[in-house]
Amino acid sequence: MSPFGLIMIGIFLTGLTVLLRKRFDLMLERYNDIIIADYPGEEIIGEENVTENNWKAVVKTHIDELERILSSQDNWADEFEKDVDVKRNFLVQSKKVSGVYAVKKTPLTRAAWYVQRCNDQKIFDFLISVEGFGIIDPFTSSDQHKKKPLYEFQSSNDSAETSLDRYFVTYGHFSWPLDAVDFLVLNSIQRSERLFVSKSVQSDAVPGASSVYRGRPSPRHRAATHFGLKVSAAGPGQCRVGAFQVSPDVGPLSDPAISYLLSTFLLFPTMRSKIEKLAAQGAFMD
Repeated sequence: MSPFGLIMIGIFLTGLTVLLRKRFDLMLERYNDIIIADYPGEEIIGEENVTENNWKAVVKTHIDELERILSSQDNWADEFEKDVDVKRNFLVQSKKVSGVYAVKKTPLTRAAWYVQRCNDQKIFDFLISVEGFGIIDPFTSSDQHKKKPLYEFQSSNDSAETSLDRYFVTYGHFSWPLDAVDFLVLNSIQRSERLFVSKSVQSDAVPGASSVYRGRPSPRHRAATHFGLKVSAAGPGQCRVGAFQVSPDVGPLSDPAISYLLSTFLLFPTMRSKIEKLAAQGAFMD
């Protein structure tokens, strides 16, 4: 390559570095604005000890919380310009957290978008499959998603409509090159309503707790993680996907600013892109 060519490449890389640095600084400024905002945060309920006797009440708490987070209107900060959101059919918003989850200093992030060529039940069934979990949770290996649950709760009065709903506790770990942290979550899948919540819990069967425990502390640290998803019909051949996340505190995600940036500008955009690609191929049509 000629000296002139090398000089031009150097100028390009320098400009790109400056541009990316400026963008990163703006996102960090955005994060700080959300964290120190003087408006009330969205309350996230801490970990609860789930047992055979109280699991239905815990599930109801998690589902009610999902509905509240996805439907609340006050004090959400739009992450992109409004006109861009409309053109892209993609809304990403963040809000500071209150309650015991505030100790993480990680904002709550939610996203919503519409999918064309879509049957709401088919897309939901895909998202709760092993392949779908790989899109929802790219930080956990596929082997973890295939593992048998630690235990599963059974309802004695399921109707035909709710017989495919599932409530089960999963124990596993997030693995990073220099970090590996256990997690224990209650997964609530209401196929009849197309709702899914995965949230950190405690269990007498597996001693330990995360930083957002309610009740007795534990010397064994686990990752605190919280994700919710809802799919609904939005017209002929159209679905609406709504999701939220408070990122797990493991590896790079232990830094609340990095956790916020990954959720907002990587996880949800990537999730939407993969789903829309599959939808364009007719994967979610009857």
